[in-house]
Amino acid sequence: MITAERVNDIPAMVPDEQCWRVPFETSDGVLRLFLRHIPARAAAVSGPQRAVLYFNGARLPSAVTVAHQIEGWSWRDDLSARGFDVWALDYLGYGQSDRYPQMKKAATAHSALGRIRPAAAQVEAAMSFILERSGLERLSLLAPLVGNQHRSNRRYP
Repeated sequence: MITAERVNDIPAMVPDEQCWRVPFETSDGVLRLFLRHIPARAAAVSGPQRAVLYFNGARLPSAVTVAHQIEGWSWRDDLSARGFDVWALDYLGYGQSDRYPQMKKAATAHSALGRIRPAAAQVEAAMSFILERSGLERLSLLAPLVGNQHRSNRRYP
């Protein structure tokens, strides 16, 4: 069983939002991942419960991506209105998740943080918590890439 804590020190962005801190084991000890959650709108639910986990490929926090409202409506509001429980992850070092202890030092004092394997492990920890909490067996993943993120030998002036 994952022992997560409900967040009460950060105001909800919308009335039905719940926020969670999920423990995540690192080589530096246990840090906490931050998850936002809004349930599916009751009027939209027909059939089995469905859930989606959003995490950003550019390492942006959920408050400025899936939860950001334009003219009073966000991407997660739309997903919720279509019958999905919507979860969003802030990677360690971003948004409301804990900072790596190394972030108190100069960037040159340590190796790069947030590499693909630790990031994938954070997504896995979030998935495990969501599946355990919801009782679901499946979870859809939504991870958009932002901008030009492929490797290229092309040089720009």
